Amino acid sequence: MSSAVSGNVSVNPSGRSEPELLLDFSADTAAILAELGEEPIDEAPDDSPDEPPDDGPDDAPVYAPVYWPDEQFVRHWVQMALNAPESVDAVMTNANESGGALAHCSVSVHLTDAVTSQQLNRDLRGVDRPTNVLSFAAGLPVLDSTLVLGELVLCPKVVQKEALEQSKSESDHWAHLLVHGTLHLLGFDHVDDAGAERMETLETRLLSQSGISDPYEGTV
Repeated sequence: MSSAVSGNVSVNPSGRSEPELLLDFSADTAAILAELGEEPIDEAPDDSPDEPPDDGPDDAPVYAPVYWPDEQFVRHWVQMALNAPESVDAVMTNANESGGALAHCSVSVHLTDAVTSQQLNRDLRGVDRPTNVLSFAAGLPVLDSTLVLGELVLCPKVVQKEALEQSKSESDHWAHLLVHGTLHLLGFDHVDDAGAERMETLETRLLSQSGISDPYEGTV
């Protein structure tokens, strides 16, 4: 199911107004539920009860709770990324080059299963494994006062696995990936050290505003 969610025009600290976000959010619900609900994981997530209910044998597989963000959560973090002064500059540069008045930015966010994520990653990037987030920038000019930034495709199974491996809460990891993917749509990248430092610094700053620790701390 897909639904469009629009938000109010906001103002960043510099006093400039940002275009309104139009968000299209959808999920392959049946495939994701089947994938997360039927496959055991090595350990329960950090926020699970200390003692599981005694309703089965001791060697029964442990399942993670099915979790993925709702539209409000997705919109919040996409908007956070878009509202950064560096992001506003990127959006306005595009608008100025297009020569059109800008009132809206459009982003699509789609959640899918690991099989589909792997197919997309293999076909489009040559990497034959599922991945946490894929960003597909539209590369379009402003049309009818709207700048279509592109689409993010995220895989809940991979996000869940990474959060467990990195000892992060799933919601914090989702927040990071939504910010990371949105910045990619705006042209940020990490193909070289300078670009990576710029992008990671911005991500860390945005997440810290909501009390989320540096997502790159302890990583190589």
